[in-house]
Amino acid sequence: MNVIKEILTETASIRKLEKGIIRIAIKDNAHLTAENLEENFKAYVELMDEETAPFLILVNDSASIDSAGREEYNKKTRREVRAKDALVIKSPATMLLINSQVKFIKPIIPTQAFLDEASAIRWLVS
Repeated sequence: MNVIKEILTETASIRKLEKGIIRIAIKDNAHLTAENLEENFKAYVELMDEETAPFLILVNDSASIDSAGREEYNKKTRREVRAKDALVIKSPATMLLINSQVKFIKPIIPTQAFLDEASAIRWLVS
């Protein structure tokens, strides 16, 4: 899928792809805080064409998030711009765990974990 525009922040590469998909790849060993998550939020809102967009999130096992960052990430305003969340996970066991939790928790935003970007993108555009 073609990249239309990219914004690099302290902790992430945020790209707008075809079909309005926002792709977020957290950098290796990034430490996510409320401040840099706000920077990321502003970047992906800048890339969006509509009020909401499908999000492709590449989960990075080497990244960490502090408690203020977790609170910032879970704010309602953060969820309101996401039409769907596709998480790309490297571990099959983690993917199964996330998908089972999603079925149990039933998040407001349709959410699914995948092992590869191609499958995640197919789901986002379906």
